[in-house]
Amino acid sequence: MVPALADGDEVDVEVFPRAPRVGEVVLLLDLSGATILHRVIQVSPLGVRTLGDALASADPLLPADRVLGIARVPSRPFLAYARRWALDFRAHLRRRLRASG
Repeated sequence: MVPALADGDEVDVEVFPRAPRVGEVVLLLDLSGATILHRVIQVSPLGVRTLGDALASADPLLPADRVLGIARVPSRPFLAYARRWALDFRAHLRRRLRASG
């Protein structure tokens, strides 16, 4: 779940406050019975599909009763600032390279 969550982060989980929505992070039981935190990418009458933020492929569609709760992810304002700085710096370097070449 990097960058939203890092190893060792603590999250609060609201147990069954309501049905999960696309974009939320949920605690769920996967097909092997392991508990995982993944982001919801699809909600349908058949269940919920999730994806870990750092993963390339989605999890299989799971019945909604496998969702144990909705996680409240801690905010990381520093990460947003660092990402913005990196994008600005990269754009600056591109402009300098175009001007010199």
